[in-house]
Amino acid sequence: MGVNGLWELLKPTREETSLKLLALRDRFEGRPGERLYRLGIDTSIWFHQLQEQFVARHANSSENLELRSLLHRLARLLKLPVRPLFVFDGPGRPAHKCSRKVVGMHWMVGNTQKLLDAFGYEWRMAPGEAEAELAKLNQLGIVDAILTDDSDALIFGARTVIRNYKVDAEDEVHAF
Repeated sequence: MGVNGLWELLKPTREETSLKLLALRDRFEGRPGERLYRLGIDTSIWFHQLQEQFVARHANSSENLELRSLLHRLARLLKLPVRPLFVFDGPGRPAHKCSRKVVGMHWMVGNTQKLLDAFGYEWRMAPGEAEAELAKLNQLGIVDAILTDDSDALIFGARTVIRNYKVDAEDEVHAF
């Protein structure tokens, strides 16, 4: 998931803030008249975080635990001045990265899309890797920032990446 050591190398350029403050500052001060911060979300990273969270806590992790946690995350987004766009890895995603097989949580995709539809959130399937699609959308100004912990988004040319978003804690993030 990204280039080893890149986040540490970029540490001097990061800004520690809350997602809410970042969205308010960039939208209200940066672009008067526009209301919501357009946030592109790398859905596969959320899947990975959910899997790590529940494998660590529950040996007999079930689908319902991950989906309940996802539901909590989606509800938490409603409290923020953001308009999320969720991007899923698509069929052109490589099967191997850095000589390792890429493993996805395909069982969550359909259920996640149903939840996103229920919340009224926009989503799309990338042609390949979600990070590449999100970087392109960020370059074009379609999304203001990308929410991911994968530094590949920067390699693909993203301009603003938000990482370390913790749903259960305060909304402190690192923006690059």
